[in-house]
Amino acid sequence: MNKTRVAAGAFAFERGIETIVHGEDRPAPLPPGEVSPAFSPVRPRLEQLYPLPTYEDYLRAEIAPLLVEAGLLLPYRFGQAIASARARLLAAAAREPRHARLLGRAVDVLDGQKDNLALLHEYRMALMQG
Repeated sequence: MNKTRVAAGAFAFERGIETIVHGEDRPAPLPPGEVSPAFSPVRPRLEQLYPLPTYEDYLRAEIAPLLVEAGLLLPYRFGQAIASARARLLAAAAREPRHARLLGRAVDVLDGQKDNLALLHEYRMALMQG
């Protein structure tokens, strides 16, 4: 069995992970005086890569609903909106039996949201009672 050995000078572990990852790149010397990273003109590489949009960000932006009515953030109004949407979906499923299965799945999702809303209400009432 052959064992592969790394040459003695390949990695200098006593110099730190930055030297191993980035090779012999030396950071630019800081100007005299104390300068915190916030005032450094060069952004770290992670900060340069992190805000780049991904495919998941694109999908989330496309699928996310637009909230035009701020009243839906109130639990009672949100419950009313769920109930009315559920009724409209059931009526649409009765009108179009061809899409009944898909609309039934949407009704199941709304039922799950209604259950989550009821659970939230129970938790809030338990916290208020102490």
